[in-house]
Amino acid sequence: MALLAQCWTLTKKNLLIALNRHAFATVIRAFVLPVAFMIFLSYARNLFIPPSNYGIGTSHPVRSLAQGLEAASGGRNTLAFVNNGLAGGEIDRVIDAVAQPAAAAGAKVVRLTQEAQLLDVCRSSLRGSTSCYGAVVFQSSPTEGGLWNYTLRADGALGVKINVDQTTNDVEVYLLPLQRAVDDAIFRLNATSAALPPVFEYPYTSITQAQRNTNIRVNYQGAIINILGYVLLRI
Repeated sequence: MALLAQCWTLTKKNLLIALNRHAFATVIRAFVLPVAFMIFLSYARNLFIPPSNYGIGTSHPVRSLAQGLEAASGGRNTLAFVNNGLAGGEIDRVIDAVAQPAAAAGAKVVRLTQEAQLLDVCRSSLRGSTSCYGAVVFQSSPTEGGLWNYTLRADGALGVKINVDQTTNDVEVYLLPLQRAVDDAIFRLNATSAALPPVFEYPYTSITQAQRNTNIRVNYQGAIINILGYVLLRI
C-alpha cells in the first residue's frame, strides 16, 4: 500500500505541474505538436513530388518551331546548331533552313563548330536550367560521312512532370517542334513536295495514374520506415 501511495503522490505531482503550472506548454507539447507532426507526415509526400497526370492523352498536331518558341518559358530564346566542322554542305543547308524562320520568330540563333562550345552558350544552372530553347548537334549527312545523324539537346530541368490532358508538356513545347523542323528541312533537300505531311503527337505514360499513386505511397511509406523509424527508435 505504501508503494501505491508513493506512486499516486508522484503521479499527482506530475499532473499538477503539467496541467496547473504549465497547462499551455503541456497542451502544445502533448497535443498540438504531435497532431501537427502527423498531419505533416500525411501530406509531406505531396510536397516533394511534381504534380503530374498519368495515362493516355489525345492526339493533336505537333507545334511548328515558331509556335514552340512562343510557348517557351524561363527566358529560353537561344537556338544553337553544331555542325562539327562540316561546313558548306547539306548540314549547313539544313541549319539555314531551320535557323531563318527561327530567327524571324525572335530566337537568338547561334552556330557552333564543336559540341563542347555548348557548355558556354547554354551554360547550365545547378538545377539544369539554361537560356537555350534547344540545340541540334549534327554528326553526318549522306554527303558528309554517312547517313543523316543528329542529336537534340535540351535542358536537364525539363521533363520533370507530365500532364497528358494538356499540350504544354516540355517535350511538346521544346523537343518535338525542333525535331519536326529539322526533319522537315532534311526532307526538303531532295524531295519534290513542299513539306512533310502533317505529324501528330500522342502523349501517354507507361503506367496509369492509379499505379503512380500506389508507387508514391509505397516509396513514401518505405522511406518513413527506413529513416523515421530509426530516428524514433534512437529517441
